[in-house]
Amino acid sequence: MISKLVVEQSPQYIEIFRELQGKGKGFRLPVDMIEIRDRLNIGNYVDLYDKELNFGVALFFAFVGENGFKEWSSEVNQFSGDDLGDWLVDFLANFDEFDSSAFFPPESEEEKSRLEDDFQNLSIEDQAIATKRAQWFWISMFGSFHNMLAVMVHGEKMTSLVPRALGGDQDAFCKAIQIDRSLLSAHAGFRAIRQRAHDSGDTAFVRKIAAAEMRPLLSTRLRYPGLYVLFAMLESMASLDEFKDSELLDICDEAGLDRYQNRIEDVGYLTKRRLEFRRFQKSA
Repeated sequence: MISKLVVEQSPQYIEIFRELQGKGKGFRLPVDMIEIRDRLNIGNYVDLYDKELNFGVALFFAFVGENGFKEWSSEVNQFSGDDLGDWLVDFLANFDEFDSSAFFPPESEEEKSRLEDDFQNLSIEDQAIATKRAQWFWISMFGSFHNMLAVMVHGEKMTSLVPRALGGDQDAFCKAIQIDRSLLSAHAGFRAIRQRAHDSGDTAFVRKIAAAEMRPLLSTRLRYPGLYVLFAMLESMASLDEFKDSELLDICDEAGLDRYQNRIEDVGYLTKRRLEFRRFQKSA
């Protein structure tokens, strides 16, 4: 299922990243993502950055539903911490009964009208269930999207940056808001930290915050942006190392990446690109 999500979403993510790369201003969400966030009222997704497991749990609920969770609760309750994270990664990687395309905006007005009619024909209870599953799905997608950007820009996920920022690391705070400015308005901890900086007269930190809001994502161009976005998406879901290089090459093909342009003509080249990506993360 993870590879399927990457194949479905990587073309859009690659397009967004290429538009953003090298721009001399801070990152803003694409309009269609803002509309989804506001329509589903999921601005609180930023609260889930505090723990690595949260977005995987959100995707799990989207897949099985809160009622369906009862069927899995006895198995889930056996695990905690890293063991639960490993179980979730394995579950999501092998869950093939879910069609994520149902949650994406329709491409035509006719399709949009049909889906709205179908939704209105549901019972009130089923409407609530469908809405809740859509909310869980997009909460996970927003988290994965920003995790991907953070890996691309800083070599570190938001689910690592945010806890460090809340622990008092000013550099992590600024890196996090460079990726997701919503933290400053929607996350209580980030609001409090910024307010304390103002109240205490910490002008140096206040200036760093203002600069981070407007800082471009990348000042240099990547040689293989599409390939790195795909790698970062898998890394953001703790799955990059779960795939063999031959499997990664298949995912790249399914996602429509040109082998020649990305210098992944065969498995040997793919191995080199993965190692280069790891070095890029360390230097980001």
